[in-house]
Amino acid sequence: MRPGAWLLAAVRSRTGLAGVLLLLVLAAAAFIGPLFLDAPLAQNLDERYVRFSVDHPMGTDQFGRDMFSRVASATRGSITVGVAVAALAGVLGGLIGLFSGYAGGRTDMLVQRAVDAIMSLPLVVLALAIVVAAPASRWGIILALSIGFAPLAIRVTRSSALSLRVSGYAEAARAMGASDAAIVMRHVIPNAAGPWLIIIGAQLGAAVLAESSLSFLGFGAPSTQPSLGLLIGGDAQTFIHRAPWMVLWPGAAITTLVLGVNLLSDALAEALRGPDAAGLSSAT
Repeated sequence: MRPGAWLLAAVRSRTGLAGVLLLLVLAAAAFIGPLFLDAPLAQNLDERYVRFSVDHPMGTDQFGRDMFSRVASATRGSITVGVAVAALAGVLGGLIGLFSGYAGGRTDMLVQRAVDAIMSLPLVVLALAIVVAAPASRWGIILALSIGFAPLAIRVTRSSALSLRVSGYAEAARAMGASDAAIVMRHVIPNAAGPWLIIIGAQLGAAVLAESSLSFLGFGAPSTQPSLGLLIGGDAQTFIHRAPWMVLWPGAAITTLVLGVNLLSDALAEALRGPDAAGLSSAT
């Protein structure tokens, strides 16, 4: 079964469809909503602590800033971080894992020892160390989380490469004179795509939570770039009794985003295990 057909089968399932709908609604609110709203940093001291109104459907904060605009902007930033981390850690880490597993020998040993060194440190500790050394920006967060999440993708794709390099069709291609690069491109990568894509999807949701945690602790993006974790922490904790919606809406955005990603990731895993993916799963 081709990866494209496998992805289509996952999206058509109830779980996958629910995840896609949640992500589409959230993405529309994050990327289209701000076009019709006030700037997230625009203050109006005459409209502080508004609970709900036509102009402010999610209320306002202690400075009269529109919460809908701030949550939408922060969600857009979280989606950007999640996608970037999934791309860097999942794609690049996966390629390193494929190369390590297929090459074997000393190359595989050196790569795995480096992976062991990274995995020996807790993700938050490693990310904090990198964030403190890097400039305070979303790119610093992306770099820190990508380094922390890459080992999982490396391990998963390496495991697939170890089995696929000695499979019957790989041996047949090698006997026919195919180069290692051709075998990897035509046989190893397509048949390792299933677990690889599941890891990338799972890391997207985990990256959103990790970025929110770092921002909550005060080590995320600058305050001029709204972050869901920053909206939940900081001043929101001070004014939570007077304006609980300052915490409610960012928390709901995080929950919806992670839930949508996890539902879609579960649908991908189920499609991989299902009868329609029997050919792919047997090959992997």
